Amino acid sequence: MRNNISHGGDFLALRLQANETTSNRDAIGARVEVTTINPSSKRQTQVKTLRAGSGFLAQSSKWLHFGLGNKNRVERVTVHWPGTSQPEEFRGVSNNDRFILVQGSSRVAKALGRHPVSTLDPAVPDLPPQTGSVRLALTVRLPGPSVSYR
Repeated sequence: MRNNISHGGDFLALRLQANETTSNRDAIGARVEVTTINPSSKRQTQVKTLRAGSGFLAQSSKWLHFGLGNKNRVERVTVHWPGTSQPEEFRGVSNNDRFILVQGSSRVAKALGRHPVSTLDPAVPDLPPQTGSVRLALTVRLPGPSVSYR
């Protein structure tokens, strides 16, 4: 499968790092609200919850990805950490980047390394040589003899 669509808008990727005293290390169960503002000063809020997995023998990514659309700017990120009653607000987050949010510091750290953006060349199919014969798969089963057993 290959995704050939063009870049459709801005994004934000967040990873949470809890303090391990009031919250679990991976911040599973944290609720994150990303508030954006567009050029006409209209605010929108997206909410996601960090989950460990949602299926049998499955593991979810610890990165939370938000689609921001076009011309929207991140105003603030609010995290409701598990085990705490007060939400924590983070500012200084920009579009099209990945950040690590550390509990209790209101500090935003840019994630090191970027996912490489690479383009894939179209694959050339390896077709068998052409022959004069045809293979046809039957779509209806042929009747067989009735078999009984003890």
